Amino acid sequence: MNINKQWIYDHNKVVAPLLAIIFSILASLLAIYTVSELIFVLVPAVTFFTFHYTKLYKMKLRLYGSLIVFIVVLLVVVAMLTSIVYYSQPTYKTQFLNSNGNETGSTVLASVTPYSGSSQSYTFHFYIVPNGSFDYSSLNLNIKEVGGQVKTVSYAQMHYQTYPGNLTENITYTTSLGSGLYSYNLTVSNNGTFSTPSISGPLNASFFAVYEHLLPTYAVFYTIIFELVFFVGVFVGRSISSSRRYSQQMPPQQGNRKQP
Repeated sequence: MNINKQWIYDHNKVVAPLLAIIFSILASLLAIYTVSELIFVLVPAVTFFTFHYTKLYKMKLRLYGSLIVFIVVLLVVVAMLTSIVYYSQPTYKTQFLNSNGNETGSTVLASVTPYSGSSQSYTFHFYIVPNGSFDYSSLNLNIKEVGGQVKTVSYAQMHYQTYPGNLTENITYTTSLGSGLYSYNLTVSNNGTFSTPSISGPLNASFFAVYEHLLPTYAVFYTIIFELVFFVGVFVGRSISSSRRYSQQMPPQQGNRKQP
């Protein structure tokens, strides 16, 4: 047997989790930049096969080893997600919804600058394309701090430019905000109250403050999902292995022979 493989087998209590962490982080990167939902399967699957091929078979070692792997991977993955969010300058495309949550056809392009980082002044930008009549005078901007209060800004307090012919408007509003994490949305009364979904930003905080905010949300949920998927794989693998051993141990069946 190759001495390198034997060394891995002899030290698999340490080597298996380390390899699983490395491969799981690479798998997470693949999921983040392709189909993010794949992370629910990729990380547990990579951990399972890494433990299997390094011959880490004992259930207790798999339990503790997988838990360590998932915690470390999530610390790294949440840091990557925080970096993507924190350094982005997103423009969100959304619609006004009625009280039943149905789209009205009136679309909004919304953004805020700067999106993140410590600052005293933030400018909210809205490009609204209404579907039919639209009562701009009843438009409100609602800025909510996470765990704090809502600041409501009326249409009269905003700066706006109307484009003739289709009632499209370009609206801006600049304000100072204290330290914290914020979200915002628009509401309008137009033969009923319509509102946009909540939109993230701005993040008037340091990178580490945003990381600390996101970590608990992701850590508990993802750890539970990873462990569940991992142990489903373990028990399915054990069942298949036991079935194969049982089949190999069964003597070949002899056909019924006629007595002479």
